Amino acid sequence: MPEPANVASGPLSGMYNAYRQKLSTHIAMYGYTAFGKGSGTLTNLQQGITFMLTLGDPETIMNGCLALQDATFSVCNENSPAGYTIKKIMVGFGMEHHAVAVFPAGTIPSAGYVFDPWITQSPQVYTYPEWLSGFTILNGIAEVRIEN
Repeated sequence: MPEPANVASGPLSGMYNAYRQKLSTHIAMYGYTAFGKGSGTLTNLQQGITFMLTLGDPETIMNGCLALQDATFSVCNENSPAGYTIKKIMVGFGMEHHAVAVFPAGTIPSAGYVFDPWITQSPQVYTYPEWLSGFTILNGIAEVRIEN
């Protein structure tokens, strides 16, 4: 799925480029490849097994959606252009997924984009509807909400 063109070339381009650089480095540093590349689900499975085998070493879960959300939120906040709001969001309850919404100030998350490197284990940006379409089951459990 191609990324929205106006993210790479519009007012969000500085933030987008910083996000791509920082998260590519983060994922390469903590990435796992035994189960293959490009799957957040398989990464979570592998990291979960490693986390248990190492008796809870936090370094083993750095590419899960929460760790990637924190890294994404940090770089987006550091590089946010004027006129945009950056918020952590989640979908589901119990079994949930976390990402970062970037949207025009004074609007709601669905008016913007979702920065989510977990899905493909690479720094990707989706329109809100594109991103939400991948979480139909979780959205049926609990709608997307802004985290505090």
